[in-house]
Formats: sequence, structure tokens, C-alpha cells
Amino acid sequence: MAFACSCIGSGSGIFEYGESEAVFTGQVTNIEYPQPKNNMIGSADKIKVSLNVIQSWKGPNAKNVVIQTNLNGASCGYQFEKNSEYLVYAGNIKGNLEVSFCSRTSLLSAAQAKEDISSFSNPTAKASYMMLFILPFLPFIGLGIL
Repeated sequence: MAFACSCIGSGSGIFEYGESEAVFTGQVTNIEYPQPKNNMIGSADKIKVSLNVIQSWKGPNAKNVVIQTNLNGASCGYQFEKNSEYLVYAGNIKGNLEVSFCSRTSLLSAAQAKEDISSFSNPTAKASYMMLFILPFLPFIGLGIL
């Protein structure tokens, strides 16, 4: 039996911004591959990707960040290339920043990344996300339940 990565699809850049633990641009400086265990490596084993942070909108306040992803795309791992620059959307999994193929992480040169970055400084886009997130809970907040 074989399994493959399946994504529902990511939301808009501003939606993913709100859902992510960290959002930043960075250049890959190193990729550390997992060591075999009992002469085996699985597709879900983690690789560690070191990046020099170019700009951070959310999350890391450090110049260098290490994120994790699964080894290959079959387990939704994102395929980073050394020296390339990315817009990274990372979640927090067991205390580690982690990226998957299903996130909006992309090459910084991609049109999607440029659109997303411009939306981060757009107050209307941020307000739209907040309204989408908060509006369903307003009745409960008004009643003092939340």
C-alpha cells in the first residue's frame, strides 16, 4: 500500500499569514538530511533547513532560523534548494518551525510570493482576515461566553 501527499489547498496569503506561527523571507544556507536508522530512511523523516532571514513579518526575530520539513514530497515535504530565497509560512509542530508542501511557502521570485508580501502591508487585507476570523465569534463574545 502506498500513500502520497494530498493537500486541500492553502488559503490566501493573508489567511495563511494569520494561521502560521512564522512568516518570513530567507535564503537557504544549509540542508541537513536525516541519518539512517537501522539502515533505513523514511519519507516522513525530517530534514533541517537553515535560512538567513531577510525580512520577518511574524515569528522569528533572529538572523538565522532552522525549520523542518519531511524528507520528500510523498510525505508533503517541501523541496528547498541551497542558496535559493523563499517566502516561508511555517507552523509550530512540537516546538519546531515546520513547513509542508501544502503551505504557501514558495520561491521569493514567484508571483504568488510578491502578491502575498504586498498584502502583508495592506491594512484592508488584514482587516478582512480579522473579520473572517472574528465575526463568527462575536455573538459569543457579546454574551460573555468567550
